[in-house]
Amino acid sequence: MKKIKEHLEGETDWEAFLKAQYERLEREKKRIEHLMNGIETTLISYQMEGTIDWRKLLEIYRYGKAEGQRSLTPEEREIIGRLPRLEDRAPESGEWIRFYRQIKGLTQSHPPDSPDVQRVVAQIVSLSERMFGGDLEKMEKAWEMRKSPKPDYRFYPVDDEVIQFLDRAFEVYWRKRREKEDGRGHTSSN
Repeated sequence: MKKIKEHLEGETDWEAFLKAQYERLEREKKRIEHLMNGIETTLISYQMEGTIDWRKLLEIYRYGKAEGQRSLTPEEREIIGRLPRLEDRAPESGEWIRFYRQIKGLTQSHPPDSPDVQRVVAQIVSLSERMFGGDLEKMEKAWEMRKSPKPDYRFYPVDDEVIQFLDRAFEVYWRKRREKEDGRGHTSSN
């Protein structure tokens, strides 16, 4: 208030004063947005894990501090651009969170070829087909990227156990899908 009073009573360069205030508010806005992103990330991690996993949050924080995306190929950038960011609250983000929780819960009680696991995998494939316009090569590349621990990708850190389980479940899914498609293409003659 003292500064405002001084400006009102004295000779003031109002343009410089207002620009300085605007810049100060912009810095404060960025600081608040950074804090909000941190809270949002923590909330999403909690929704995915059912608990606050500090190890994963620290890993996410470390990814955020990394320069990132400098070493990515154009194809990798395109793939990452098609994937929803968890903090965006896109509808697909909620679906990915739900799939993750389902698969994580099934890893302890079901084999990868069980109907329950295959149902979730089919839903994951369906969502991936929508996101990548049915481009199976891009879907495969996205999965290979997901399996990689490369920090530049900035994926949510998923336990190796879940990744390996999903990898086996996808192998079963794609094998059964090919067998079904091959069987449809061949008819027996009487």
